[in-house]
Amino acid sequence: RGVQPRVEFSGLISNGSKSSIFIGIGVNEREFDMKGPFLDVRDGQTLSNIHASRYDASEPEVMLGVDLANNLSVNVGDWITLLATTTDGALNAYDFKVRGIYSTGVPELDKRQLYVHINSAQSLLGSDKVSALSVFLFDTSLTNKVEQQVATILNKQKPSFGDQEVEITPWQVRAFFYLKVKDLYDRIFGIMGAVMALVVFVALFNTMTMSVTERTREIGTLSALGSYPR
Repeated sequence: RGVQPRVEFSGLISNGSKSSIFIGIGVNEREFDMKGPFLDVRDGQTLSNIHASRYDASEPEVMLGVDLANNLSVNVGDWITLLATTTDGALNAYDFKVRGIYSTGVPELDKRQLYVHINSAQSLLGSDKVSALSVFLFDTSLTNKVEQQVATILNKQKPSFGDQEVEITPWQVRAFFYLKVKDLYDRIFGIMGAVMALVVFVALFNTMTMSVTERTREIGTLSALGSYPR
């Protein structure tokens, strides 16, 4: 389906009078379309297409977690400043315009997380490198097969990586909330299945027992009259 790069970084965010720590993610705007509605946009919109004619490069955009925005008392259209350390160890600061405010459903992330365009993140960090490449599939059942194919390609390119370690992580490992919910549902439905099986077994056993008990007198009467089993 596609491959999308991302840059993960951290630093300080300020509205001019108040500052807070943030965890930033630099992405292409297409990632929102590929992933689908994984964010609950409370106000505003997702990041614009930087290739669109309406996009203004002099107004870099940012999306803020709802609790982070509330903490800084900023709304859509306001300006904030991001301060981060470059790859050379220097401090760099950029002004961003709030494009949207969203919720992930996880309070810890909503207090710290934000999204910017990947080129803005690279400019802030003074580097053209990326932190990760996300491979999107049409069918998640092909995850293991594609993982092996990617591993084969990376092994061939390993000499060009130098001392850098490259790790392949399937989506199931990163989606720890999904795994927890799935495990909970598996346990619930497992217990429900066991209870239903026990109820069916008891009902059948009771029916068979009642049938035999009710026929005992009839069998005894027929035997007394001289009937023999055939």
